[in-house]
Amino acid sequence: MPGKLSGKLYGIGIGPGDPGLVTIKALKLLEAVDIICVPRADSGEGSIAFSILHQLLPGKECLELSFPMVRDTTRLQEYWRRAADTVADRLAQGLEVAFVTLGDPLLYSTYNYLLKALWEKAPDTQVETVPGITSFTAAAALANLSLAERDEEMAVLPASAGEETLRRVLTDFDTVVLMKIGHRLAQVRELLSDMGLAGDAVLVSRAGLEGQTVARDISQVEGERLGYLSVIIVRRRKENER
Repeated sequence: MPGKLSGKLYGIGIGPGDPGLVTIKALKLLEAVDIICVPRADSGEGSIAFSILHQLLPGKECLELSFPMVRDTTRLQEYWRRAADTVADRLAQGLEVAFVTLGDPLLYSTYNYLLKALWEKAPDTQVETVPGITSFTAAAALANLSLAERDEEMAVLPASAGEETLRRVLTDFDTVVLMKIGHRLAQVRELLSDMGLAGDAVLVSRAGLEGQTVARDISQVEGERLGYLSVIIVRRRKENER
């Protein structure tokens, strides 16, 4: 356990992939901190984060922290503790450390787990979290698609939630955002077709990145590669819109 952590941690969201969507506050902090930590995972998100940082801050020191894409909680906790140890060592030296994530740091992000592990070690750690543009708001903008109006209700959940949950949410809400599509694209497409919602679903893959795709009818989407870094927005049309 390091001594008193006199440094400060910044959790910084750097958006979905387009460097132009990094906020002014985030960029200023990234320029000012002593070191930037980047999560590395099998999904390739770490390499995208590195690409964004390289374009904005060439030559800035970055440190990779490993977070494997596995479901074994015991194994994951070990990686979270190791990452927290690495960050705590820098903070104990009085350094300012940024931990960057794609999208927003508090939405389905490894930052949440790092923060919990760090606070378990040192509850008084100074922390500032800087929000980022989420993949689904960027996707909605690319499709010029309203997410919610007036008293409409919206839900955000991972595609891995299970068919029963997905059916219930897709039935109950006006707009549903499905994240973490990955290899589940075919299953989601089949479910939406079965519910008569395929024509109401927009898939956006690699928003703001090379290979960006906006598909306005998911029944026409083929190929599992489009599931990578994708979100699906299902906006149930009213009767007068049909």
